[in-house]
Amino acid sequence: RALRSRNEFFLFWGAQKSVINMAKARMAVGILLGIVVLALTPMGNMLILSCLGAFMLLATRCLTLEQGYQAIPPEVVLLIASTLALGQAMQESGSAEVLAKGMVEMMSGLSPHWVLAFFGLLVTIFTNVISNNATAILFAPIALGVADMLKVNPMPFLMAVLFGANAAFSSPIGYKTNLLVLKAGRYRFADFFRAGLPLNLTVWLLASLLIPYFWPL
Repeated sequence: RALRSRNEFFLFWGAQKSVINMAKARMAVGILLGIVVLALTPMGNMLILSCLGAFMLLATRCLTLEQGYQAIPPEVVLLIASTLALGQAMQESGSAEVLAKGMVEMMSGLSPHWVLAFFGLLVTIFTNVISNNATAILFAPIALGVADMLKVNPMPFLMAVLFGANAAFSSPIGYKTNLLVLKAGRYRFADFFRAGLPLNLTVWLLASLLIPYFWPL
């Protein structure tokens, strides 16, 4: 460790981890900043920009193809594939819809405000188990059906789907970015639950209180 900081010695063992190519480092930072700036523009598509950034890093030799492959943990790829399959299976088999409708029917005797609150909680739970996109697709028609059953404005229930489906904080399964940082940050499932559960409850409570205010039932 002491020899690494001295100019008269070159450490061969482990050098790939300690020697930094400053020219390439500046270029990599420039590419990253460029992608961030472009993402802020109206034409910024994050998927396209991410692919462009990866291509630029490879084209400028900031990163080799082998290093790129090594940076993707195989267990994360496997987990993403399996959770996508889980969400698809729950949709295709109808089990998710049966479960969701059954729980909604249990709330049918309550006032519309309570039904909205419990419906938002149900969406929040599902989005942490299956993907956020699958949750939105699953619950949007159910929201319309519940609103029709209660004879109220459907917009509050659709907004509950919007906010609930994007509240995938308590599990790395619900959102792909959570899975990407799971391995890189050496996190565990319990870390997401501990940090995400208070945030989930806060978002759910605020949504339950404020959605009927901005979109009256």
